[in-house]
Formats: sequence, structure tokens, C-alpha cells
Amino acid sequence: MKALPIILLCATTPLLPAQSAKPETAETAKEGKDPEEKPAMIAEVLGKPIKADQSEALTSLIFTAMMGKYAKEKNIEATDKEIETFLAKGDEMGKVSRQGFVKDKKRLEEELKSTTLSAADRKKKEEELAMAEDLLKTMAEDADKPPERHPEETKMAREFVRTWKVNRELFKQYGGRVIFQQAGPEPVDAYRDFLREEEAKGSFRITDAKAKEVFWKYFTDESMHTFLDAKDGAQAMEIPWWLKEQKPE
Repeated sequence: MKALPIILLCATTPLLPAQSAKPETAETAKEGKDPEEKPAMIAEVLGKPIKADQSEALTSLIFTAMMGKYAKEKNIEATDKEIETFLAKGDEMGKVSRQGFVKDKKRLEEELKSTTLSAADRKKKEEELAMAEDLLKTMAEDADKPPERHPEETKMAREFVRTWKVNRELFKQYGGRVIFQQAGPEPVDAYRDFLREEEAKGSFRITDAKAKEVFWKYFTDESMHTFLDAKDGAQAMEIPWWLKEQKPE
């Protein structure tokens, strides 16, 4: 069973900040309140309550539910062909990575032949060489195995592709500025406008003032982001990185 490609280990949702509006249980205890009292509801999304003890996950819970709702309404899904194209690109990147490690191994072996290296430099290069050799060994073992897809690999690829397609559709509908995160481009202005509409519809509501402030910060605080220029942002939302050399569908 092959190891999952590095590209599939990134998140498929925005790199949202951790929710800091955590209930002060210690303070509650000091005030003499029942420590076993059920946590109060601080929000609701699609009819499901979010309690105070879930405050750190509030942003993720609401955002994920809203993206799922949008995907369902727009009939957005990743096709088998799109998933295979994505995975094939990951395989290609793995081969490129292997070539890079081979070059690193040869370079380090040559550098370690030097008699002028300090003890510290020699130790560092020996550690780097050992790491490169371990990685190449793992890659060689994977290459000798029959080609097969780990079910989790396919599942993550499906979600990754679907997320990008949702982002593209949101950008087409709402426009706005785009940022680039580890998992790819994000139409953050489109997120904001879509979420405001859904809040107005009653798809979700946040009753705790502090939690509400933290939730909206990622989508409204410009100081948190570096925006792509309009042309680059539009291009990033039109063609995913794994299809850069192909025509968009």
C-alpha cells in the first residue's frame, strides 16, 4: 500500500484561525455554578446546535456545513476522471521529488569527501544524507509494489477536487479578491458575501457575541491576508494547479 502523496496531506478547507471564544469553565466553577451543567448553545447551523464546549471548532463547523450546502444545491461533485487526473499529477510530482533526492544524495556524498569540513558541518551533512537515503528507500519500496490506490487517498483527492470546484463556482457567482493558501486559492471575498447571505437566510446563526466576532474575522479582516492581483486571482480560480498544462473543462 503506497504512502499518501504529500499534496494530499494538506487541508481541503481554508486555514481558518482557531476559535478563541472558549467558555471559561474555571471561572464558572469559581462563581459556584454547577460544573456538570450542560454547555449553552452559542450557535446553530442547518438546524443543528453548536454548544459552548465546541467553540474552538465553531468556524470550521459552520464553514464546512455551508460549503456542503452550496455544493449540494449546485450539484457539484468530483468526477472519477478529475480524481484520477489529480492523483496522476501527485504521482508525477512524486517522481520529480525522487529525482531531487537523488541529486541531493550525490551532492552530499561529494561534499562529505572534503577534508576541510568542520565537525559540526560534517554531522549536519551526514544527517541530511541519511534522511535522503531513507526517503529514497521508501520511494523505491513503493515503486516495487503493484499500482493501487489507498481508499483514503482517493477519498481525500475527491474532497480536494470538489472543494476547488466549489471555490471556482463561488468566485464565478460573487467575484472579489483571492488569496493563496497551502491547499490552494481561496475566494475569500466570495466566502464573505456567500456566508452573509446564508446568515440572512437563517442557514446559521451565532448567538454568542465573542464567537461571532472570531468567526467573521477570517473573512473580513484584510490585515490577515495577502491578496493576489485581479488577473492572477481570476486565473487561479479558473484553472487548478494540477491542470495548468491542460485546457480547463
